[in-house]
This record gives sequence, C-alpha cells and structure tokens, in this order.
Amino acid sequence: MTSAPQGNSSSAPPRPRRRVGVLLDALYNEYASQLVTAFEFEARERELDLYCFAGGALHSLAGHELSRNRCYDLVSSRSLDGIVVLSLTASSEVVESFLARYPGLPKVTVGHMVSGVPAVAADNAAGMREAVVHLISAHGRRRLVFLRGPVTNQEAQTRFQAYRDALRDFGLAYDPQLVLQGEFSADAGRRAMGDFLDRRVDFDAVVGANDFSTLGALSELRERDINVPHQVAVIGFDDADEARGATPTLSTVRQPYFELATHALDALALMMNGSAAPERLLLGSRLVRRRSCGCLSDGAPSDAPPSLSTVSEPFRDAFERLRPLLARELVASARRARANAESGFEHGLLDGIGEALDHVSDRRLIDRLDQVLSRTIEAGGDVVAWQTTLSELRRKLLPVVRGDAKRWMRLEDVWQRLRVLIADAVDREQRALRTEAERSASILTDTSESLITSFDVESLPRSLADRLPALGIRSCFVALYEGFGAPAEKSRLIVAYDRSRLQDLPRGGLAFETLELAPPGLLGARRHAMVVEPLFFENAQLGFALLELGPRRRVVYELLRELVSAALHGAELLRRVAHEAAEREKAEKQRLESELSIATRIQTSILPRDLTVRGLSIAATMLPATEVGGDYYDVLPTPDGCWIGIGDVAGHGLRSGLVMMMLQSIVASLVRQSPDAAPREVLRVVNTVLHDNVRTRLEQDEHATLSLIRYRADGRLTFAGAHEDMLVYRAASEQVEAVPTVGAWVGATRDIQDVTQDSELTLSDGDVLLLYTDGVIEARSATGEHFGSERLAKELARVAREPVDSLRDALSAAVRGFMHQQQDDIALLVARYRAPS
Repeated sequence: MTSAPQGNSSSAPPRPRRRVGVLLDALYNEYASQLVTAFEFEARERELDLYCFAGGALHSLAGHELSRNRCYDLVSSRSLDGIVVLSLTASSEVVESFLARYPGLPKVTVGHMVSGVPAVAADNAAGMREAVVHLISAHGRRRLVFLRGPVTNQEAQTRFQAYRDALRDFGLAYDPQLVLQGEFSADAGRRAMGDFLDRRVDFDAVVGANDFSTLGALSELRERDINVPHQVAVIGFDDADEARGATPTLSTVRQPYFELATHALDALALMMNGSAAPERLLLGSRLVRRRSCGCLSDGAPSDAPPSLSTVSEPFRDAFERLRPLLARELVASARRARANAESGFEHGLLDGIGEALDHVSDRRLIDRLDQVLSRTIEAGGDVVAWQTTLSELRRKLLPVVRGDAKRWMRLEDVWQRLRVLIADAVDREQRALRTEAERSASILTDTSESLITSFDVESLPRSLADRLPALGIRSCFVALYEGFGAPAEKSRLIVAYDRSRLQDLPRGGLAFETLELAPPGLLGARRHAMVVEPLFFENAQLGFALLELGPRRRVVYELLRELVSAALHGAELLRRVAHEAAEREKAEKQRLESELSIATRIQTSILPRDLTVRGLSIAATMLPATEVGGDYYDVLPTPDGCWIGIGDVAGHGLRSGLVMMMLQSIVASLVRQSPDAAPREVLRVVNTVLHDNVRTRLEQDEHATLSLIRYRADGRLTFAGAHEDMLVYRAASEQVEAVPTVGAWVGATRDIQDVTQDSELTLSDGDVLLLYTDGVIEARSATGEHFGSERLAKELARVAREPVDSLRDALSAAVRGFMHQQQDDIALLVARYRAPS
C-alpha cells in the first residue's frame, strides 16, 4: 500500500470541488483519447473537475516536443488536488524522475510501473497472449509477424515479450525476421509491412502491438492483393474506433478503458483523503473477435449449446425470478457502452422483453432499445457493445423458453430484429463519425484562414467565438505569459469564451497567477472538464489555452493549439514592426535610414529561396529602390507544379512593405491550405482580408496590383488578377506574345468577384514566361524616355535562348543600363518550361 503524500495544497484557494489533472503526451493518440473519454465520464459521475495536460512525449529529441513539455510546468498543488499520469511515451525510469517534480501531489499512474506510486494497468501480457494463442489454436497459424511498439514504451515491451512467451509455450521457434517496427503509427506499420513483403518471407498471420500500426499493415496487405483473413489472419491491440470501421473489421484486444479510469480515480481518492492505496492493480483485457482473424464478430448469434438446461416452471414465474439478474446485466452494459441512459431504463426494456415473449408485441421493446441506442450515440458511447449484451441476455433466457418451442422461436425472431436494429445504429454511428470528421475538417480550414490572416491579438477572441460552437467546444480561455520563468509567474487572459458566450475583458487582458490556470472565480461553480494546451512557436513559449472537452475527434484540440499559436506569433511580429515604426517617427532625422533598413529586410527576407519546380527552370531578382516600395513575387511549389504570384503595392516606404508582407502571408497561407483552388477564388479571399486589415483596422488606403498564376507540370497556366502584361517567348516561332492580365486592384474595394475571372494559357517545350513589375517598363532614361514593354519584349527575344540565370541577368542589365536613376523597385521573374520527356 502507498500512503498519501503530505502536500502544500493548503496554500491554494478554496474550490467548489476537487480538481484532478490527467497528464498525457497528446490527444491524437487513440489510446490516450479513449482513456480521456473514460476519465471524463468517471469525473462527471464523481463530480470532479478534470484538467488534461497535453504536454508531449518526455525526453523526445524533437524540438516541438520539448516545447510542449513546458505544459507540465503548469501542474501544481495550487490548481490541482491530485494527478493521474497516462501515456508519456517514455521509460519507467524517465517517468519516475518526472514525477519527482510533484512531491506535494497525490499521484497515480496508468500503465507505468514506478516505485512508490500506485499503478493501475491493463494486463498487457495476458491480452497479447490470448491474441497469439487464438491465432495458433483456433486458426492454425504458425508464422506470426509481430509489429512492435516503441522500444522505450513499457507496455509495448510487455506485449512483445508476451508474443515471444506464447510462441515458446506452443513449441514455435522465435524468428527475428518476423518482428517489424510498427512504432504505434499507421504510417510506420504500412512501411514496415511493405518492406517485409518485399523480402518474400513466409508468414500466415500478423499481430500488432496497437491498432494503428496494425491498420497500416492491413492497408498494405490489401494493396498487395493478399486476402485477409484467408491468406493472412490479423489481430491488433487497443480496440480503437477505426478497428470497427476497417475492411475487414479488425480483431483486436480491447483495453479496459473505463475500468482503468474507475480504479485510478478510486486510488487517487484514497490518497487525497489521506489513506493508503494499493501499489499495483492489473485489469484484464479481452480479445474481440472480428473478421480479420477469420471469426464472426463478437455477439453474433450462434446455436444454443446442446447441454443447455431447461427450466420447468411457467415462463412468467421463471422470467420474474430472473428479472433482477437481467436488470443488473443491463445496467452494467449501459455503463460499459457509456449509454447515458435514463435512470430505470432497464425496467422498460425488461417489460418489453416480457411482452414480446408473451406473444403480445415487440413494439415497446424495439422503441425502448432504439432510445437507448440513440442516447449511446449522442454520448459518444460504444453501440457495438449492445450486441454482446443481447448475446448475454439470450444465453440467460434460453433455459426459460427452451421447453416451449413457440416461445423459443419467438425469442429467436425478436432477437434477430433487435440485432438488425443495433446494426442500423452502428451504421448511423459510423455515418455520424464520418460526417463529424468532414464537418470538423471544413470548420478547421475556415478557422485556419481566419486565424492565420489575423494580424492583431484583439481579433483573436471574435475569430474563435465565431467558430468554436460548430466544433462542439463550449468554453475556451487563452492566456499569454507575462515575463520569463518556467512558467512565468504571471499570465494575462486575452480570451474568455464560456458557455458559448464571449466575455468582456479589460483592455490588454486580465492578469492572474499562472499556476492558478485562470483568474479566481472566472470558471464559476459549475463542474468542468478542460484540455490544457501549451501555446508556443518553435522555442518561444507564448502561453496556454484551456479548451472544454467536447469533440470526439480529440485531434481538434491539437490543431487549434497550432493555429492559435501561429496567430499569436504573427500578431506579435506585426506588433513589434508597428512599434518600431512608431519609434522611428520620433526621430525624423534617422527616419529614412531606419525605414530603408527595416523595409528592405521585410521585402527581401520573404522572397522565395527554393525555386525548384517540376518542369520549370526559374530565375528571379528584386532590385530595391532608394525609397523602398512594395514589389512582391513568390513561388510556392505544389506536388503537380506551383503557384506564382507577382504584384506591386501602391506607394513607397514602410507601410507599403508591411502591406506587401501581409499580401505574401495571406497568399502563402491560402494556397498551401488549398493548392487546387481556382486563382480567382484565392484572389477574392486575399482582397477581402487585405481590405479589412488595411482599410478597416489600420485605416490606411494602400492597395496593390496582383496576378496569381497556377502552373501545372503539363504546361497549363491558370491565372487571374490585374498586373502588368505577361510576356511569353514562343520557342517554336521565336516570337514574343504579350498576354494581358485583367481585373481589379486588391484592397481597394471590398468585393472584386464580378471583375475577377480565370484565364488559361499553355506553355510548350522551350517557351519562356517573363513576369515583371512597373519599375521595369517605367524606368526612365536621362531624356525622360520610358524603357517600355516593347523594348522589354525585344530584349527578351534577343536573349531568350540563354540559360534562365543569364537571361535574368541580361534583362536586368539592359534596364539598369538604360535608366538614368532608379526611382522604383524592379522585380523580374523568368521561367523556361520543359515538357516531360
């Protein structure tokens, strides 16, 4: 037994209920996501506040994981009464050292065995052994491939050892060739299986240390036309949601998620009350048989065993005697399925069963079960579990009806209809999950566009408030660190969105003690369950977000963290630039030098460095003028080509440079998000965001010419937007064509949809595309003559056969040699097309 530690929680302010922290690496991990669902359910039952700290894997070499680890700095007795440690993708030694950081908090681990800390774990060894033994004894498999998990993960190692032990017990030799590294991920499982199949090693089964690596391997087997289960039987581990939707459905070992949560919180409650808790508790896992191993699904109907006894008493007497047992089974089933069923639901179901078996009607039974199934779906529960429940009820009822052939037939007939009802509910659940996934993806795309193109912190609350309800997140709080520290002593709340309502905050935010996680009294007296996500950009710690648990697709929280972090980082960069601009205005004497330095840095630092595009040889140059302007060009590669942008912000100086930076950021974000979008649609969004930022927020009047070109490797160009004419040198005819670009300036008016259209152009092998800004054709000689587009076209024809670097340099030299003094920026981009051989 482990005694409760003597904490320092007496210094924490009083709370309306106890608050438990759950520490885990990431919510997109299916195992952790399922456990969080279980802990959320149990916390609600016990009236506990729940905080899930998604702080990344411990001791990872990846830089972003180290930044995520700072989330664990927020864990303290100031805000929590106890903690549960889930998957941290680390060895027990690392976890033990990690837990030493929290001497004043009662703590329990799930899956990690750490000296002196109570642990609750699934019996991974017994579960994996059951899976291996099933393949050997029930299906006669002898050459079993094993997909291992991370070598640093204790549970993964336990499952691997159970595989080896089971082979040994059945007299099968261990063959290292059959052991693949699955790393708990679908991509790794698919790659490992592909490499293995290429080696042509004999095998007849696959066992995975988790479902995702197994599903990756299953996908590769299907890709290679290897029949599962007839040629190769497959079993995974964990029973992730995706296992039920796989083709064929994946046999797997089901983790006792809800039992793990129940016993972990039981142990933590003992410790928080000053009592001792058991040091170790192992809970059984269960093999779920589905089609991938060659079995029918669990819960499928089967013939009654020949040895089944028969009850001689009248049906009604026997049924009423059995009723308490059946009621307990239904209540336990509802808990396992997380059905959120109404109190006393079991009596309505049993009344319906009695009526149906008395040949009255099965309508009440079907209606009541349909209600339970609907509530299970709404609660995000396990609808499939009700199939197993039906089988259990049938086994208990068969002795009661077996002496009456008509009643027995009635039981089988009714049960078949109930199974069809459950199958229909499972189908509804899967459709709902797919719909939710598609809807979330669409909303997140819209959220990404809104947040990434926001250039001030003040717009962040409204952007989130407009989109969080559609994602099913009812509350969100965003705080920024004030100063330094691990974490900073103070934070500033900048977003308070609670129960679908945006709360007013003082200008500049609301200050509070960081380790309190929120200003006192902000969360009110209601029970809440939150995800704590760290906000950071590269190595810079920005703050943290509290997001109320809601969406079943837990990856939503991780994606929101990334989007909010990027938006905050971008706003901070712009704030710094604006601050520097204000400071420069105070020193007029140094204004031109400072402005030139900063604007030139802005203008040149975001120019593309990688001009490698399939089918195009590209060379470009930017020659800033003495008084810097807003010339812009960009090349954004895509798998089948690239996007090319060229434009010019009206005016000169730092403001034009800032608007150009906005333009580049907006275009890059949009085309990376939707590389196959039509140029006119991208231009429409660019115009809307630029108009709002410049005209409404900054109250300025800058606008820009802008042409966007979508190039594909077959030589097709789709373009839209008004800028200078494009020049195309046709290699076959050795002539230069001028291609007009039509449309409206971006940022000048709110809506340009009616005047923005896509145009098409096709390049042939050897053709050269020339893009330029007005600084080229408006360059003046000593006599005031313009360089002009005709002179530019002649120069292009003269040097078009040169390599693109030489061609660019020759055109640039011709312009510089002609002009008397450079008055404007000069940008040139040349691209020669080479058709695929």
